[in-house]
Amino acid sequence: MKPLSPWNDFQPRIVPFVDYQEDLDIVSPARTPHKDAEMSVTHIVLIHAAPDADQVKLAEVFTATEALKDTSVKDGKGYVRSVTAGVQNSKSGRGGGITHAIVIEFDSAADRDYFATDPAHDEVTRMMLKIMPSDIATVQVIDFTPGVY
Repeated sequence: MKPLSPWNDFQPRIVPFVDYQEDLDIVSPARTPHKDAEMSVTHIVLIHAAPDADQVKLAEVFTATEALKDTSVKDGKGYVRSVTAGVQNSKSGRGGGITHAIVIEFDSAADRDYFATDPAHDEVTRMMLKIMPSDIATVQVIDFTPGVY
């Protein structure tokens, strides 16, 4: 006899990820933004801290990074949508040595591009470079636009 479980009678349903138009070549407008629409950009920094990294120095870098939400200013106002950072805590075993992550969201690619030249960002970058490679072994950076595959 099988143990009782809510999964015993589970019947998988196949649900399409996107809706297709009649000719099956056009993705639904719900997934395809208008060509002139401003699209948000997510900037991800993946860090592999050295095993014997100075935790105080790392904390200083991450505190300064999280402050970028308030210290990054363009045309007299903030332009960074959000900043989050933290230590890797996945149990999957697939972290590839990554120990920390930073996620920064922008309303547009133009804001992300400006960020690359922002003095506040430059200061955090200098802080990171100062403790490499003794405390931060490697840094990987990727950007993506949500919903664009």
